[in-house]
Amino acid sequence: MNRKLTVLVASAVALLLSACNSLTSIVGVAMDTPEAWSKVQEIIDKNVDASTWKLVSLEMNQEPGKGKELNNDLYYCSVVMVDKDGAAWQQAFFLNGIVGDLSRYREGTDFSTTPALDVKTLTPEAYAKQIEEAKKLIPTDYKFECVETYSLDNMVEEGSPKCRFNFNITEKDAKPVSNAGRTVTEYYEVPFVVDEQGVVTMLEE
Repeated sequence: MNRKLTVLVASAVALLLSACNSLTSIVGVAMDTPEAWSKVQEIIDKNVDASTWKLVSLEMNQEPGKGKELNNDLYYCSVVMVDKDGAAWQQAFFLNGIVGDLSRYREGTDFSTTPALDVKTLTPEAYAKQIEEAKKLIPTDYKFECVETYSLDNMVEEGSPKCRFNFNITEKDAKPVSNAGRTVTEYYEVPFVVDEQGVVTMLEE
């Protein structure tokens, strides 16, 4: 089991106000479903021109921020791409259509020999199977809450897993504690890796 963390959930009134101010972020694509990977493939196909860029790394994420740590909805994906000169660039694509600024990644490093990452080699069904296999590794007294991140990275050192993802989980019998209009829920961040044969392993730290 990895780091023990806490999530603070504000009062119902505060949550309602927050929701009213961020309706464009509500997309409803659960991170543990085939639809999440289908959406990522769609985003890459639309935004990454293979004739200009070589995709080498991708990470999909839930929405960041306090009180959102147990939210299982896909919010954005970030990529690292290499141009024809071997320079790497990073950019984020959000499900509501917003495209982040393009910026250099590890300036001065030549990535021309880094192999391209083809997101279509992993099917939505295979992605969902990895997530379900990981759920089976969670101790029986804990329950799955969300996929925090999922990444495929061809820039890792040789022999290191290219596929990694994190779950946030909670104890089944744990009860939230309320204080001064806030509810505190303890959760655990659990990392997994997937090897070249598709075997999912929970990491112990």
